[in-house]
Amino acid sequence: MPKKKTIRQSKDKAWREFSRFIRTRDAIATTGDTDNLVCCTCSKLIPFKQAQAGHFIAGRTNALLFDEDIVHGQCYACNVCNHGEQLEYYYYMKRHYSEEQILEMRKLRYQTVKYTAEDLDNIAEEYKQKTEELLRVFKLYGLYDEKTQRLLRPPRLLDNHTVFMM
Repeated sequence: MPKKKTIRQSKDKAWREFSRFIRTRDAIATTGDTDNLVCCTCSKLIPFKQAQAGHFIAGRTNALLFDEDIVHGQCYACNVCNHGEQLEYYYYMKRHYSEEQILEMRKLRYQTVKYTAEDLDNIAEEYKQKTEELLRVFKLYGLYDEKTQRLLRPPRLLDNHTVFMM
């Protein structure tokens, strides 16, 4: 009988898939390809593999951990060395969300959420599928060139959603 996964193992896998989705989403939205992304706080162009999924609200509690609106692509320097570069991150959020939305996001820090290993495995599978679907859409609509791994028409952000210009 296979050994049962621990919550830690499941959480690590869920985070890997969620982080990959966030970085893919933000790479496409900021550069039009999946090789690089622009850091949300310092605007530096960084290679995809060096990018991190940084939280707007510090703490990484379970209530915040997998929230797509609170997590964006960041460089290592901003996310780790500068502790999230909170002031610049706030300015970024103000450009994309209303003050009311930001206040609601901040309230999440005080919510308690408990995950089972099964919950976390489901989250990992959900974000794996979301990433695959995101990449599939580009190929399906001819927006993505397999050879160069770039979008043929970069998307633009409209009301916090990626819109593809046909």
